This record gives sequence, structure tokens and C-alpha cells, in this order.
Amino acid sequence: MPQREQRPLTALKTIRYEEFFQFFRGGREPVTSKRVTEVRGSATLTTIDAVSALRRRGVDVFGFSVRPEPLSAAVAAAQDALSEPWAAFYTDSAGMPELRAVLADRASANLLRPIDSEREVLVSVGAKAAIFCCLLATIDPGDDVVILDPAWVSYEPCVRLAGGHAIRVPLEYGEAGFRLRVDDIASHLTRRTRLIILNSPHNPTGIVLDRTSLEEFAALATAEDLTILSDECYEAFVFDPNEHISIAGLPDMFERTVTVSTSSKLFNTFGWRVGWAVGPRDLIEPMLQTHQNIVGCAPSHSQAGVTAAIRAEQTVVEELLPMFESSRDILLKYLNDTPSVSCHKPQGAYFLFPNITEIGVDDCHVASMLLEEFGIHVNGGSDFGKGGAGFLRLTFACTPEHAHAGGAKLQQALSRVA
Repeated sequence: MPQREQRPLTALKTIRYEEFFQFFRGGREPVTSKRVTEVRGSATLTTIDAVSALRRRGVDVFGFSVRPEPLSAAVAAAQDALSEPWAAFYTDSAGMPELRAVLADRASANLLRPIDSEREVLVSVGAKAAIFCCLLATIDPGDDVVILDPAWVSYEPCVRLAGGHAIRVPLEYGEAGFRLRVDDIASHLTRRTRLIILNSPHNPTGIVLDRTSLEEFAALATAEDLTILSDECYEAFVFDPNEHISIAGLPDMFERTVTVSTSSKLFNTFGWRVGWAVGPRDLIEPMLQTHQNIVGCAPSHSQAGVTAAIRAEQTVVEELLPMFESSRDILLKYLNDTPSVSCHKPQGAYFLFPNITEIGVDDCHVASMLLEEFGIHVNGGSDFGKGGAGFLRLTFACTPEHAHAGGAKLQQALSRVA
């Protein structure tokens, strides 16, 4: 198929860091570090910023994310905390004791082992800070970190900023979608490999690792004496007949695993910035050292709200999961009925990752066209690594009605792009 002519972009125009700094410094050479020039900003957040800018200008942009209010108990607790004098000061750097206690209870039930809230739990400013602190605490400059490809956009930049080298292992892609082959990971290990980042449910592909895969993965980590950073931020968004299993709960794996999650997805508190890490003392304590020097502590009122939410033993997931499943299936039909587009059914998380290779246009260019010309917010698959080239990522975190409206709009737009 002939390539479509690449048209100039405006809304998402990229400005090189060097040009930016020269403009504001009167033409002087940039004074930024080499490590910063070797990474890029978050592609997903950059797109969100662009969407916000367009909306401020009055442009109608269709997004596939419609979320309910946070739990009332969480909001009330956060508001009450704001009126308390203690909330105006720092909390314990590892997190409020009350929050660490309920997180330890939650992890104990999940991993079927007692968790020490004082030494095995760290509350961070979102899961991203926990991931970065883990990398800073476990790898040295030049060490290798294995990342699945495609992968969440911030893993590799965090590895590079920590001085490590990201080794991307392509997920295998076939008619049933993506899958992880542990043998592929084994073949990419080097003598400098120190850590593997595992993500299930997986962003952006939606795969959920089953027990057999996790047991094979655990055997490899044990044999090679590797640390596992298990990103389980989408732990509650798993669709039948799949189930979420924490690798730290497998025999002998807790001692070498840091498990990271967040209140953002569980309680719809994205802007509150509360995440956490659970792991053995000899991993959590050095993470706390980095956390104290970079972050200090998570926001006090946010921690109070999340504590109340966990104590209520209720998340927003109970309400959202059936709705998201319906929206997933609606959007899947629209996508698979679109010429030159195919999409597998995700097992978890809330992202669709349709294959648009047959359209014959670069995926990031398609994403920009959809935003600029049709007012539709998606991300190009290449933003998530070479393994995502030829795909788009969009969320189905919306109502069925919203999915119908967005699916029809997206189908019409992609048919015109092809």
C-alpha cells in the first residue's frame, strides 16, 4: 500500500530541548545534563497536555475516559485532614503509620504472609516515584534492566535516569494478541542484568500473566539471582476467566520482589498522587533512603483519604469493571469492523491496542492526525517501544454509551485515514 503523504503537525509539534533552552538563554549552549538529553518526556502526559491545551482553546476533543467521583468516604477524610494542624506538616517519610498498617493488612491477605508495616511498606507520591526509588536503590550505573516491549512509557526513561541500561524484550504477537515467553527473557540476560520489570495486567497490551508463566518467571529470577519490580497498578482490572496473581506470593519470591501499586486506579484518585511499594526490608529500606532525599513524603491529606478508602473495603472497581467490560466489547467490534484494523481482546487493565499496520501510515502520525483533524485522543503504539509500532492505544474506561459514540467516530476517522 502506498505511504500517505506526511503532513505537518501543529498541536503536537515537538520542540527540541536544545532549541528551547537557546531561545530562553539568548542563544547560549544548554546547561542540561547528558542524562536528560538522552530521555524524552512522557508521551502519554505530553498528549494529555496537548488535549488540555486544545480544550482551553475551545476545541472539542473526544476522549475515551469517563470516570466517576472518588469514594465519598475518601473525599470526606481528605477534606477533614486539610482542617487539621498536623496535615500542614510532613508525615512520616515512609508514609502515615495508619496508611502503612492498612496497606500491610491488604498485602498480607493477597500474598498469604505477614507484612511488617514498619519495614516492608513504603508510601510514595504515586507509583511512578516508587518505581524510580526502586531503580535508584537496586541498580548501579551500567547495570542492565529488562523491560517488556511494548511497555509503559516511563520505564525506560526511569532506568536511564537511574544510570541503567534498558534491555527491551519483545512480546510475541500473533492472532490471539501478545504473550510473554520466559525463554525470550532468558536469552536477553547479561552478566550485568540486575532487575526485571514485570507488569501484569499489562499496559498497553492488556495481557494478564497466568500462574504457569509467573512460576516460570520466578524460576528464572531465582536461578539468575535477579530482583523483580512488579508493577501491579491495574491489579483490580481483570476480566473473567483471568485472575490477577502477585508474583511475590509465589514460594521464595517475596524476598526478591518489590510490588508497586497505586490508589489512582483503585479509588479514582489520580491527582492525589499516592502509590506504594511492598517488599522485603533489605529492599524497602534503601528505597526509603532515596525517597527521603527526592520526595520527602506523600501529601498528608491524600494519605488520609486513601486510608479511609481502604478501611471502607470498597473500591471504585466494583462499579467500573462490568461497565468497562461492556465498553471494551463495544469498541472491539467497531475496531474489528474497520478496514485494515484488527484488535485482540485485552484480559485486563483498560486499554485497547489495535493493529493498524495495514493502513500503511506511521502510528504516531495517525494518532496526531486523529487528534488534529478529527478531535480524537489516542496514543501511537511506538510511544511504548518498537514492539508497539503499527498499533494505537486507547482506553475503554468509559460508559457503553460513550463507547458507542467514540467507536463510531473512530471507525469513521480511521476509514478516512486508510
